Amino acid sequence: MTYTCTVCGATNTEAIPMLVSQWNKEQVKNLTVTTVSAGKATLTWDAVPGAEKYMVYYSATQNGSFTAYGISATPSYTMTKTNAGSLFYKVRAFVTVDGERQYGAVSSAVCGAPGQVKNLKATVVSANKAALTWDAVPGAEKYLIYYSAAKDGEYTSYIYTASTSYTFRKTGAGSMYYKVRAAVTVNGSKVYGAHSAAVRALPGQVKNLTAATVSANKATLTWDEVPGAEKYMVYYSDSADGAYTAYAYPSGTTYTMSKSGAGTMYYKVRAFVTVDGNKVYGAYSDAVRAVPGKVTNLIAETVSANKAALTWDAVPGAEKYMVYYSTAKDGPFTAYGITAVPSYTMSKSGAGTMYYKVRAFVTADGSKVYGAYSDAVHAVPGQVKNLTATLAASNKAALTWDAVTGAEKYMVYYSATEDGGYTAYGITAATSYTVTKSNAAALYYKVRAFVTVNDVKVYGAYSDAAQTK
Repeated sequence: MTYTCTVCGATNTEAIPMLVSQWNKEQVKNLTVTTVSAGKATLTWDAVPGAEKYMVYYSATQNGSFTAYGISATPSYTMTKTNAGSLFYKVRAFVTVDGERQYGAVSSAVCGAPGQVKNLKATVVSANKAALTWDAVPGAEKYLIYYSAAKDGEYTSYIYTASTSYTFRKTGAGSMYYKVRAAVTVNGSKVYGAHSAAVRALPGQVKNLTAATVSANKATLTWDEVPGAEKYMVYYSDSADGAYTAYAYPSGTTYTMSKSGAGTMYYKVRAFVTVDGNKVYGAYSDAVRAVPGKVTNLIAETVSANKAALTWDAVPGAEKYMVYYSTAKDGPFTAYGITAVPSYTMSKSGAGTMYYKVRAFVTADGSKVYGAYSDAVHAVPGQVKNLTATLAASNKAALTWDAVTGAEKYMVYYSATEDGGYTAYGITAATSYTVTKSNAAALYYKVRAFVTVNDVKVYGAYSDAAQTK
């Protein structure tokens, strides 16, 4: 201790032995034991004024003989021993006086209990179903699930599970509050850890958000329905990782964003429900950028061995289109040309037998923002034109037609009716063919050109139907 002389004013510090009468032998209070694993437990307790150190004791039973195990200078201790997670513990403080320990009163016996359940989440599956998940608690044997209609209301125990997830099925489950706590069985009785924080069942994360450019200032957003959602909040940003601004809250799963620059912005959406006048949100969707839609109905028609004419449906909001080619259906595809209109003539050695893809794009901040690739298509012969059928005999029909550029051969078909199912009859490399059938005069005919690609016939469009004259 430090003291000051009242005569000369000098100060001095020296150790003065504690007298037994100064040690009040106070009992250790608020001992808690948290199971870390089957072989480890963490003990904590309130500090005892004047205590030098603490002695930790353990026993296999609450009222059994307790064995001294370890000493700690602080009000905490980690017990590492086989089955430590399920033992009973006591602690008492002590001081050393003249080489002997003077002990305070021993604490009450406490059994190791699992830790608190963390990261409980409850996701609405439907009005009467909620999916619960949480982090595993070391040493937990099972978990007890509780529910309530109100966050601060009375919670009712519902079921035990050995898993860290549970699907809760009960009327109104999609709008309830939940708690979970871990349990172990000691001497035939369950010993519980602390309750998790209460959580409300929330809508799930919005999935499959897409944003299609309609124009420079308009984008159409669509996403999958989220069970239990009341409405959705739409957010926008100028960059993928930027700050997102709430814009609108539609009740459906589609929304048209009309705003300057909307056609190239980034978007997120999340579902919500209203609880006590406040919006309670599910998780944000992944961020997506508005891009032109997918090119559809791409057709590549062989003009010659080295030329193909491509056409496709216009994509709303597209600035231009990039045309790609490959010698194989599965690529790789090489960018070849850009066009502002939904058509393109490909002039390149072998173009008449290549595969093609097209995708639309817009330019944002000097960079091209692409929509999805079209499906890959192979250049095919054009449609057979000017098919005529002349009766050459009672059982013969003589067919003729115009040559199709790039065609390898032609397949001839017949049918009993003009709009009926047509049956393949014969193949020819010429632009004429004679069908011999007993009812040839009454039949209808069609022809289409084809080329062979990787041993597979690739056909052009059917001709119009023709009947003998």
